[in-house]
Amino acid sequence: AKAITRALFNLIDNAWKYGASEVTLAATVDVRQIRLSIMDNGPGIPESEMERLKRPFTRLENARSNASGTGLGMAIVERIARQHGGQFELKNNPTGGLIATLLLPLKP
Repeated sequence: AKAITRALFNLIDNAWKYGASEVTLAATVDVRQIRLSIMDNGPGIPESEMERLKRPFTRLENARSNASGTGLGMAIVERIARQHGGQFELKNNPTGGLIATLLLPLKP
């Protein structure tokens, strides 16, 4: 539970740090998994950069000048998702901003 809390904190912190003025957390559960999504109204991320941002010490060029950080936040979220047998997905919200989702399996 502590690691999941850390992952959610990283996602919320990134949303605020990189320009969102509104952040929403949504959770859904089905028989197989829990889906935790952080949605923001920030600038989003170029599609070509999404997978790269999950690697350690990776930051977008404009993020380097606009906010401090080490480039570890998304990599930590990716690692936590995998350690729990889950997935971490990033996608741009059609209405603007980013949707970051943790998919975590439920144990039978």
